[in-house]
Amino acid sequence: MAGLLTGLACLCRSQFAGAMLIGITWPFLNPKLKVKKIWSAAFLAGFLIAVSPWWIRNYNVFNKFVPFSTEGGYTLWVGSNPLADGGGDCPHSNPPIELGELGMDKWHYEQGFFYLKENPKRTVVLAFQKLRRFWGIVPVKNISGKLGIISFFSFLPLFIFSLAGFWFSRRRFKELWPIIGLIFYYTSIQSIFPSMMRYRLVLEPFLIVMAATAAIRLFDTVFNKTAKYKNSP
Repeated sequence: MAGLLTGLACLCRSQFAGAMLIGITWPFLNPKLKVKKIWSAAFLAGFLIAVSPWWIRNYNVFNKFVPFSTEGGYTLWVGSNPLADGGGDCPHSNPPIELGELGMDKWHYEQGFFYLKENPKRTVVLAFQKLRRFWGIVPVKNISGKLGIISFFSFLPLFIFSLAGFWFSRRRFKELWPIIGLIFYYTSIQSIFPSMMRYRLVLEPFLIVMAATAAIRLFDTVFNKTAKYKNSP
């Protein structure tokens, strides 16, 4: 089921493609799993079931293997050009029309990577701007408005408690590798492509789980101390 859902996620947003490697490698990191190869093969099978119809369709249309979207190049260019601000606001590019759909995708990839390569300092600045948009406590364009206030008081406690949850669970790193790996992978992707606050919604359920872990740990600690104090002579 995990492989199937990962494949469906990739069809919705191709940036999740790296999650396939996380799912395949996790069984070999989890000491509690005895049939590691079977788990890994089952994950891969579920993934292929989800994406193979799209692969077949793309091959019939383009006469070559195209795994997911043909807009990845344009998305990269939007976040990697002289007018980029880390978000999705950018004027239209002007690739040669005769290139066709795949040619335009390749052209945008080339232009985007060329800009990143030729402007290393600007690349670092853009990466921080993108991560600021992705992990920001408040929206970039509505810091002082109601949305900013709501975002501040809703996400900041969640973020702090989730960090505490990861710290309390640090000895279970191998078991939590799918969550940790996905968060680090998706964050690194957001430092390259244009990013927005809403893109992190796919990660927030995992943050909620880890925040709950910290909250339970804190509750147990406070409750036990209180009970011990009341029972003391």
